[in-house]
Amino acid sequence: MIENLCKNVLNAVLFTSFFLPTYSFADVYTGINLSYTSSEIKNNSDWQEESPVLAQIQGGYFFSDYIGAEIRYGKSIEGDASQSVEDITSAFIKGNLPITDQIAVYALAGYSDITAKNNSHNNVSDSDISLGVGLHYAFDSHKAATIELVRYADGNQVRLNGLQIGFQYRF
Repeated sequence: MIENLCKNVLNAVLFTSFFLPTYSFADVYTGINLSYTSSEIKNNSDWQEESPVLAQIQGGYFFSDYIGAEIRYGKSIEGDASQSVEDITSAFIKGNLPITDQIAVYALAGYSDITAKNNSHNNVSDSDISLGVGLHYAFDSHKAATIELVRYADGNQVRLNGLQIGFQYRF
């Protein structure tokens, strides 16, 4: 139910953004993240711990200085070859609080769908509500760095938390 709601909100945002005047696209951004994670992946009845490094791409839109929407896709780029995050797709609503012209803190609330490979080389999937907090530092009006702490999932098959750094480009 929540997954469908997140997908519907995201589809509505993307659909309506095509009909906005060109000048209103000043708040569209894209970026990349590298995340050091703490993961637990279920193998039969046992939980196996691993710390894969994830790479993610992201795209988002700020409706105002205080609220935005964001989607992300990523996968493991490093970790034990027998256990990895095969892919993760997330959709977030982003609550933003500007502190200065360059610094903002924000909270993320959304939903993530994760496919991971356990030590038995079986793919397991899980979906869960995702929550996070972050700090945004703008170098100028287009480029920024971020640092975040995100709990992507605490599910029945996959538990995934990440500390990540990122770079964003605002159009």
